[in-house]
Amino acid sequence: MQGVSITPDAFEAIALKYSKTLNELCFIGALVHTPDAASYFRSLGRFKAITTLTLPPSLYSLSTESAIREFNVLRTLPIQYLAIFVYQPEIVEFRFLLRKLLPESLKELCLHDESGLLDKELRAKEYQNLHFKVKLCRMGETLYDREWMLGRCSFVSHMVWSPPYKHYSTEYPSQVSFRAK
Repeated sequence: MQGVSITPDAFEAIALKYSKTLNELCFIGALVHTPDAASYFRSLGRFKAITTLTLPPSLYSLSTESAIREFNVLRTLPIQYLAIFVYQPEIVEFRFLLRKLLPESLKELCLHDESGLLDKELRAKEYQNLHFKVKLCRMGETLYDREWMLGRCSFVSHMVWSPPYKHYSTEYPSQVSFRAK
């Protein structure tokens, strides 16, 4: 899912419908309502066959903020590939993520880290014996030329809705009534 905003109720409906069959969920390019993160993680816990998961930055970003308690649901899922966005990384939180929050089934962790700080940290000996591969990704690859959309196409070129997030209330037009003449 790219370029969409997903409400907690819509995500729960997806989770209920595809709980046993969905094995890949890529919604790193989606926008979720951050204050409802616990609800999204509860819904994620319903996907019993999921092996590939990319989390949108508005749901979880490796940062100075601690992971919410509901993030632990990922440990119970059979995830083999996980992609996470990194925003102002904190080494203590990074270590906690690697040691306590990731599932045993994980084979590859992809960190979208524009800061470059984790690259240096990962060279330490303590990370050499992880049961999964850690891949650092950058968002520098551009899909469209700079002239497209007058140079204002960072979302399209990066496919990640980067912070800060702006939530706006959407006003819908009133219903149109048709009168017979």
